[in-house]
Amino acid sequence: MAPLRLKTTVPHPPCLTGTMGLMMVTLRVEDFKYAMIITTDEQLKDLLPSLTQHHSKSWQLEAMVRNRVNGRWRWPGTEFVVDKFPDYSVLMCRPVKDSPEYIPWPHATNTVTIFAKTPEALDAVIRRDDCLD
Repeated sequence: MAPLRLKTTVPHPPCLTGTMGLMMVTLRVEDFKYAMIITTDEQLKDLLPSLTQHHSKSWQLEAMVRNRVNGRWRWPGTEFVVDKFPDYSVLMCRPVKDSPEYIPWPHATNTVTIFAKTPEALDAVIRRDDCLD
């Protein structure tokens, strides 16, 4: 588990405010109750029905997960993580920094793709230390 910091600065997501900047956040102990879970292919298979229910918002991650599970495209150098399993609120595909396939920005297309069921869930996850490296 990541060490608890009472205050931190995180990038302010443009989808929540329409601007890009920095904001101060106060983290509570309950924000660190669970670590982000790196999913297996079997777990991803279990998430597909839920992604299909939210198709209009989750179509990009749904396609990525379906391709990974079916072995069509493995998305090398990336991992899929959830905030909790099986009843997740946020599913994210992110680059694995220690992977041999990892190529740092701006030379790579390995970016972070996130689907959140609610804005509150997204807000809670992006404030966590273990969200992104």
